[in-house]
Amino acid sequence: LKLTDEVMTVKYSPDARYVAVGLMDSTVKVFFEDSLKFFLSLYGHRLPVLSIDISSDSTLLVSASADKTIKVWGLDFGDCHKSFLAHDDSVSQVRFVPDTHYLFSAGKDRVVKYWDADRFEHIITLHGHHAEVWALAVSHSGAFVVSGANDRSLRVWERTDEQVFLEEERERRMEAMYDDAAQVEAKSIGDMDGSGIDGSAKGSTDVTQQGGKSSVVGLKAGERLMQALDLAHNELERWSKYRRLLLARAALSDGRAGRGKRMTGLERAIEEYKQVMNIGDSSDDEQDDSDSDSDSDSDSSSDDNGSKKHQKKNKTKKKKNKKSVSITRPPPNPLLQGMSASDYVFKALTTMRSAQIEEALLVLPFEYVVRLLRFVLDFVENGRRIELCVRVASFLVKIHQKQIVSNQMLVNTLARLRTATRAQLQRRKDLIGYNMAALRFVRSSVKSNSNAYFFGDNNSSSSNNDNPRVKRARQ
Repeated sequence: LKLTDEVMTVKYSPDARYVAVGLMDSTVKVFFEDSLKFFLSLYGHRLPVLSIDISSDSTLLVSASADKTIKVWGLDFGDCHKSFLAHDDSVSQVRFVPDTHYLFSAGKDRVVKYWDADRFEHIITLHGHHAEVWALAVSHSGAFVVSGANDRSLRVWERTDEQVFLEEERERRMEAMYDDAAQVEAKSIGDMDGSGIDGSAKGSTDVTQQGGKSSVVGLKAGERLMQALDLAHNELERWSKYRRLLLARAALSDGRAGRGKRMTGLERAIEEYKQVMNIGDSSDDEQDDSDSDSDSDSDSSSDDNGSKKHQKKNKTKKKKNKKSVSITRPPPNPLLQGMSASDYVFKALTTMRSAQIEEALLVLPFEYVVRLLRFVLDFVENGRRIELCVRVASFLVKIHQKQIVSNQMLVNTLARLRTATRAQLQRRKDLIGYNMAALRFVRSSVKSNSNAYFFGDNNSSSSNNDNPRVKRARQ
């Protein structure tokens, strides 16, 4: 079998049907085992394919390339299920765990990573090697994996009973990423200041540690802000539902529903009110009552007094069931510490340090950006910390400009925010102008009504008056 380019890796499928070949031209070719006829060609990598593996059920193929990615393919149609930017350098080896769709990957960045090929999630990273990892082998039971590296070492990684929580692993990776970025930035600043590339000076190491710490603190400040926005959003939703139920009850009591006018919001509130109160349509109840009355009139000769009493009891039970559920005022949320939703978000925003605000805002997803901008509009309309609100709003609009333009859900909010901001700034400008005019008036009045002199002028005038020669000259 002749191929179009150099062969980098070969894999035989466990069901003895296919032979997969990774080539120097960045493709993976799949052939039938019995006839060596061409079956699939998998395109997608940008650099040569260094390693491939096939799962035990022969449904998935994973390929690792020098372009730092691993790709998961389906062997039925050759479609790419997922592509991961797996390592910081070339991916040298990839291996499936037997009888599962979990896989290990190793690269020149000196780490081994564990992946879930069904949920497409990174589970854990294994650190330990001090050079490029070139070899990887998984046991038949999946209880351990062996890795070999260019540091002349073999490492055996055993599976333990300790549970791995994906959220905690993501947080650790995020903190490590921020620490690395802060260290690189601090090192570049130290080099510009002349502290040297090696960073052996004590001042440069202190700056590096301070930069890493500040980035982690900014990340935690962003998480606290997201928690505050979640609490405030849930509180507003509770009160909004309570007001809708009150509106629906008032509409039903006044008989405003169903008059032929189009009231979609009111009708929705009425339906929600009926579901909460566990009642049906009043017209249906009246129809049922009329039907029961007509039936009782038609069969009055055959019904006795006991059945009539039973019907009356059923009617009273229905009325009691209608009045059994009442609309209760939402209880206060103790997590808000006795504050309103807007005040709680305002406290979370103002307690952050000025240097951490932009780092915290960078962490926010777009959903939280929408919520925060609406709270910022409320702060500006009430005249609370206008400078801080303008800084936050301008930074969020600058960062998420493309999403805001494409989504169009913040058009009204941003228009109102612009109008309110201009009004508040004009009000402060007028206040400053009024205060400046008052200070000028006070200065002029003090200057005109004051008889005080400088010490030099006062002494010179008194000495001249006491001099007899000056007196004779004046006479």
